[in-house]
Amino acid sequence: MLLHVGTLSANSSGSLVCKTACDGSYVALPEPDCTIAVWTLSDFEEFSSSGRRSESAVQHPMLQRENAMENNLKVDELMLSEKCCSKLDCHNSVDGLEPDRQRTEEHDLKLDEQAARGHSVLEKQIPNEHHLKLDRPKEEQHYVQPDEQLKKKKLTPAWQITGKQSQVAREIKKLSLVLEGHHSPVTALCFGIDATLCSCADDFIILWNIQEAWMLCKQCVQVRGKVIGQHLGTVQYCALNKDNTLVALCIGNDVLVIGCQNEGFDSTLDGHTGRVNCAQFSPHQSFMLVTAADDRTFKVWNIVNSELIYQSTVISSSPFLSIAMNPFVSHTALGTEDGMVRIYDLSIDGHFRLLSLLNVAKLANKLQCYRGPKRYREPKTKSGFRVISSRPSWMLQDTMETSEEEEEAEAGLSVLAMFFVKPCNVKRLDSGSVAKQSPVVNDLIESTPGLVIGTNSILFVVNSKTMELSSLFNFSESLPKLGNHLAEHRIQLVSSYSYSQPDRQSYIWCCSTSLFGDTIELLQFRPKLGNHQTNLDNGNESPTGTTSSASSEDQRISFNEAQVTVLSTAPLCMNSPLTAQFKLHQEKPKQASKLRGMMKGSSSLNNLTFNSKIKSSGYASNKPRPIMFQPQVGKTKKSASISSINFFSESRQTSLQSEYPVNSKLPIKLTYTIDIADKPTPISKIKFSDNGKLVACALANKTSQVLNIDKKSLAIGFTSIGHDAAVVCANWSHDNKWLLTGSADKSARVWCSALSEPVLTIGSIRQRLSADGTVSHKPNVPFPMEIKHAQFYYMDKFLLLTSANVFYLYTYHLDPTKSDLMRYICNSRYKLVKSFELPSTQQITAFSSMNTFYSYIVIAAGSNRSVEIFDMNVGKSLRTTADAHTRPVHVISQNQGSAYVSHPPENYDLYLTAAVTDGIKLWDLRTARCVCKYDGHKNRSHACGAAFSPCCRFIAAGSEDKCAYVYDIRAGTCLHKLTAHTDVVSDVAFDPLHPQLLTASIDGKVKLFSS
Repeated sequence: MLLHVGTLSANSSGSLVCKTACDGSYVALPEPDCTIAVWTLSDFEEFSSSGRRSESAVQHPMLQRENAMENNLKVDELMLSEKCCSKLDCHNSVDGLEPDRQRTEEHDLKLDEQAARGHSVLEKQIPNEHHLKLDRPKEEQHYVQPDEQLKKKKLTPAWQITGKQSQVAREIKKLSLVLEGHHSPVTALCFGIDATLCSCADDFIILWNIQEAWMLCKQCVQVRGKVIGQHLGTVQYCALNKDNTLVALCIGNDVLVIGCQNEGFDSTLDGHTGRVNCAQFSPHQSFMLVTAADDRTFKVWNIVNSELIYQSTVISSSPFLSIAMNPFVSHTALGTEDGMVRIYDLSIDGHFRLLSLLNVAKLANKLQCYRGPKRYREPKTKSGFRVISSRPSWMLQDTMETSEEEEEAEAGLSVLAMFFVKPCNVKRLDSGSVAKQSPVVNDLIESTPGLVIGTNSILFVVNSKTMELSSLFNFSESLPKLGNHLAEHRIQLVSSYSYSQPDRQSYIWCCSTSLFGDTIELLQFRPKLGNHQTNLDNGNESPTGTTSSASSEDQRISFNEAQVTVLSTAPLCMNSPLTAQFKLHQEKPKQASKLRGMMKGSSSLNNLTFNSKIKSSGYASNKPRPIMFQPQVGKTKKSASISSINFFSESRQTSLQSEYPVNSKLPIKLTYTIDIADKPTPISKIKFSDNGKLVACALANKTSQVLNIDKKSLAIGFTSIGHDAAVVCANWSHDNKWLLTGSADKSARVWCSALSEPVLTIGSIRQRLSADGTVSHKPNVPFPMEIKHAQFYYMDKFLLLTSANVFYLYTYHLDPTKSDLMRYICNSRYKLVKSFELPSTQQITAFSSMNTFYSYIVIAAGSNRSVEIFDMNVGKSLRTTADAHTRPVHVISQNQGSAYVSHPPENYDLYLTAAVTDGIKLWDLRTARCVCKYDGHKNRSHACGAAFSPCCRFIAAGSEDKCAYVYDIRAGTCLHKLTAHTDVVSDVAFDPLHPQLLTASIDGKVKLFSS
């Protein structure tokens, strides 16, 4: 919620500048009389909410006069206290500059005369004097009718007094701290750590220690500022580094860097061809400085080595106006005049990449809170008929005019200032850090900072990792009040912002200056961070997704929307599709023939036994003829038995004794390279078996290749030949015995290493042969389109196939045995259990489900850019997330982990999606919200793959720049860029047993990287 705390007012011929301290403790405002007024933000909050003075404020030394009047103290004691305070102010001077004694004595005499008459003391500026003083309280008559000298100078109090706010303003005014030291108007301010304030004017650059000033003033000790520069020119922007040792001054087209401690250290950064609008030091490296200018470029400098690290090209059509540095990772956000926000990664030396791009105007139009420029409206003639013109737009200037009733001013959406918000329970995450007991999704939520984007009329708060909207504050609407004594307030167009956040607090202080008036609005808001649900203030809500759940009784038993998870404890429903089983028809044994001579009607057959063997007479029996030759017909091969099919070389029990090294290093060392085919052949997919011994490759030459991995080397195994078009997918069974491939020839096939022919071919939706081998009378309908995805499901119990906008659930029976004379007869069977249709899309572009353990969840993405979650237990859709990406999703990868490593249950609810030109998004299944986004790799046309590591620390992605990228799943940064590829990296896969990474490219090469 956004709260209006108060309004500061000051007449100024130039632009207003207002800054808040980094820790949210002070606010500084240049006054028109070349002074600087400083307030404590806590006093603003306490006075505005309660309207009464706090106990700490009563003990302030400059309030002793009012307390003395309330306690009826003597006038001579009052005069003495006022005179001491005035002398203290006069003798507080900057090093090397002495005050005018004569003017000081005259000023003291005036104070004595005013105190003797019982009037209030109003302290005025002493010319040619640089000192620190405290502003004097004014009586009520001075707020109603200002002093004559103030009228001549056209000055107004620093706190605007209107109506019921007079009492609050009077109390806050008594605590104001006025810094005097400049003869020219202050043009730039900035706060550093420990409440260090840097003020810049045409005459001096002065550093002030605000905390020390308050303490010394209470002790009546002289306080002095420090001049670090003189007559350097008009400073339009200034910034201090993280340890207050350097200050950057933007003067014209140059940037001047001055040492705050070493007076002789200064340098000029030359190179921008336009006015430098902003500059910021990196919070991670105090010597790194980022500057942006009107020439639509930004530069990264190394101050210590006096070199330029990076210089961007002209990347925007509008000049840069603001810069914000991420305090947790080496990221910087740049805002432009046309409402574009770009986030760059500065972690890799010299290889700065664009991570995210946000169009603020498009986001506002999506929320219908910004209408943008006016559209052309066809005029009406006098007779009332509408005129439809075919003339070009430049000839229709007269028709663009609207009536006075319809005419409304539209505000722009230039990015004026940005600020990274720290979550309350933030955790500093190092690259590759491991939290064994902490789920990944919790770490992402707790450590994700928000990005505050200030425009002329709207204040946005977005997730810095996903760039999704979290909060929105529209200034065109009235703001709620803070306390009962303040009325609702409406803010005009804003020209500049200043943000600060108190330590370990969730609220943000914001100071905004008016574009047309000399007023500064003090605001306080609490952005909703770490929440999966999109909560937008002022009634503006972003419909990022729609949720649809079935209302059947079985679905309520299995899942509800708040309990969607991969590891479900709900039992199978009575009518669940997962209870289906494939039953083979078994021939019944023939009954024994009845004995001849058996009497009719006898109910039982008595056995005839003899005590001794009876010798036959031999008349009724003939000697059998000797058989010289008899063909072996009907017998099957013994080598094709199911028990003989086993893919992995060592026993499974020995493999399961191994454990995946969770704390292993990145697999960035190239170990082995192999060519799949004799000529370059694109590889669409690669897939490891669950035991980590085999790799299946789906090729575009109508085949699938199996590779054997042995001690960091690759060897070509068997090749499956049988498809009539390119193979688009390949997946292993959980027991590593079968390989399922899907092709563009509208068929799916199951393979084994013992046979060169497929064990099962699924070429139609229903099989004509039933379970008992008879021909079915149901129509044999082929699949409408190619088999985009095919995999085993529910621990190898079912098969899942996708074609067009439907995916099919099958039960099956595999029998590799065949007759030598009738090899065309296949003994394997499949049966359709149920089909699931996505009616709002034309084609399923990506699909995923778990097979390493029992799970009810199936995730499907359509060509309409949506992602839909299905519950196979009840056989219905649970949730649909619309517009998951800007383009259709081409990859869905779930965090399946590995048989050799264990994770918290929440980690298995993570899945990632990838789309062309939209990067990779990490989603939480329980809330259907994107928790992180990974961008930096190039993916503009090809369907580049992405995968989780078994340790759940890294994410690997293919790229079109002939590289593979490895990201830190928690920090969201790129850890390494794997080169040595010769073409587009189409897919990646992690070894489930060893810390190894496999990459495939469209030129038919597979590379193995190890740690």
